[in-house]
Amino acid sequence: MTIKIDLRKSPRTTVAGHSEHPCMAEGCTNWGSRGYTVDDAGKRQQLWFCPDHAKQYEADVEAAKRTPPPPRPPKQGRLV
Repeated sequence: MTIKIDLRKSPRTTVAGHSEHPCMAEGCTNWGSRGYTVDDAGKRQQLWFCPDHAKQYEADVEAAKRTPPPPRPPKQGRLV
């Protein structure tokens, strides 16, 4: 099962200067205690997850690494 990320739950800074980062998994209200940096097309982004969703996110990342690339189309012959 792939984890769904809710980007609206981005970290915010309180008036006292503390950073609050809830778990960014869709539907989760727990504290995001584990942070991951993601480089998305040159834009660095920080994702935060609770321990349960962090395990799922790590499994999704490992599964994406194991997925083979799509097959290449066959080479065309030379036209004479």
